[in-house]
Amino acid sequence: MKRKEYSIPKPLCYFAIVLIGSSIFGLGLLYSIFNDISFDSDFSIFIIAMIMFHSIVGCGILSKRRWGFLIFKIYLYLLYLAVPIGTYIAYKTLNYIEHHQLAKLYR
Repeated sequence: MKRKEYSIPKPLCYFAIVLIGSSIFGLGLLYSIFNDISFDSDFSIFIIAMIMFHSIVGCGILSKRRWGFLIFKIYLYLLYLAVPIGTYIAYKTLNYIEHHQLAKLYR
């Protein structure tokens, strides 16, 4: 059987692009931290973790795989803790996912 081809909805595609873009921005920040000795190494470890996490989530959305969708939903639930803007973004995005039944696309 052929697998049904589908396209990623534009809002999710934009979300993935922003996440991957923030990873690229994080690389620039990491480069500037390594050039300045006054920063703490714990902060650079945090930035490396966030770069990896945002890259995985962004690529997971674009990969159209179930694991990518699950990691994206976990990301959104974690984003609820970023009051007030993160909460609003997570709430609106989760409502969009439920309203348009996007979970079916990632099976």
